[in-house]
Amino acid sequence: ANNYIISDVTGEPVWSGDVVQDGIRFNVNGARLNEDESFRQNLLLAGRLQGPVTDTWWMELNLSYYEMLKDERRSSLQHPDNPAFTPAGRVRAHDNTGWKTADLKFETDEFLGRDDLEWVSGYSFATYSMGLTDYDSPDYLAGIKGDRRNSSGGKTNTHALFAQLGWNLNDQWDVVVGSRQEFWNSRDGFLHNFRSNDIQDHADRSESRFSPKFSVGYTPDNDWLFRYSIAKAYRFPIVEELFAFESNTVGTALADATLEPEDGLFHNLMFQRNISDGDGYIRLNLMYEVVDNVIFSQSGTVDNVLIRTFLPVDEVTTKGAELLYTQKNVMDSNLDLRFNLTLMDAEITRNVVNPSIEGNDFPRLPTWRGNVVATYHITDKWDIGGGIRFASKGFQQLDNSDIASETFGVMDKYTFVNLKTNYQHNEHVRVSLAVDNLFNDLAYVNHPYPLRTVFVEAALDF
Repeated sequence: ANNYIISDVTGEPVWSGDVVQDGIRFNVNGARLNEDESFRQNLLLAGRLQGPVTDTWWMELNLSYYEMLKDERRSSLQHPDNPAFTPAGRVRAHDNTGWKTADLKFETDEFLGRDDLEWVSGYSFATYSMGLTDYDSPDYLAGIKGDRRNSSGGKTNTHALFAQLGWNLNDQWDVVVGSRQEFWNSRDGFLHNFRSNDIQDHADRSESRFSPKFSVGYTPDNDWLFRYSIAKAYRFPIVEELFAFESNTVGTALADATLEPEDGLFHNLMFQRNISDGDGYIRLNLMYEVVDNVIFSQSGTVDNVLIRTFLPVDEVTTKGAELLYTQKNVMDSNLDLRFNLTLMDAEITRNVVNPSIEGNDFPRLPTWRGNVVATYHITDKWDIGGGIRFASKGFQQLDNSDIASETFGVMDKYTFVNLKTNYQHNEHVRVSLAVDNLFNDLAYVNHPYPLRTVFVEAALDF
């Protein structure tokens, strides 16, 4: 694309250097106008095994495997139209990057032979690895890798045991108690800067966390349901947050191998009214959440160089309400409706490192979000439908300074309309046609949302 900054002296585009425009002096970093090309080949395998173990016990096993077979980003040092442009650039390549997960679950609705007790328990395992290397390149378009600039990576493992017991005290009251014990470790972390010959091997870490939860429900009759739930939960940092170091033509990304897990306490109060003889309901959820040590990707410019890093926010408090409505066969017709509306107030309530952001909205959580979906069943096999989803404007930065619209790095308000039709030929064959963003509206959430997109799907189930 053409640069919009035109020199008053030459009348030519300005690709780098100091510029004075409308009396304001600033510096244009030519590397920020560079060109990137990405090449990716990924492998994802997943499987599920489920079925009855006995007359009263059920099991489910889920497995997944993901590997980046090839993931390269090739970057120029300048914009191709810049007179100073040369084929030289950078190549960033992933290696030894992927994950393996396994989840095993057993459940029964007649625990210890009692039909008033329900039990769920299981084991979860996940291992993630990442390797990232930056190279100088004499010809970035050809992907030629020259001298290594830096290399980083590491691994994490999580083992978890979980259990949940539900007790139906009588026809009106029920209680659910549960817990999750996690054992997490990070290992083999490293950061090698070949230009300065600086080699860092991060210390291996092992941590464990226990997460209890409790819920009590009251059902006075067939029409009403009330439930209060409280839960403790943790999120351990991922490999990118711990180990990813990148220095490219645009800027520098810094990870932090010492990050601690996020620590949250979550409350939810639910009111539900069943309607249309069980074909639908209206539900209101009231939420209150306090999360400490919230890991957030933060960006800033130092000496005209973009710096991105992961820093914890000491405390974020969220108050919210969610209204849901769902109903099949509205007014005895072939129309199904679903609607949800969410009001969220996510506030940074404590941040010792930078107290000036206390009281700000936490990024990426718009105040209002909603979704409406309607489906009309023309026949038993053919249906058509549409939906509207919307969100109010939010922020991407902790200081809430990103008030612009329709540009990279901001969070716009949006309203998108979608259409879909689905035909189920038989129990094995299904085809569908869908249009997302029907009116081709432009909105940015850090990057632009896709414009009008058409999907055609054919499915064969065995």
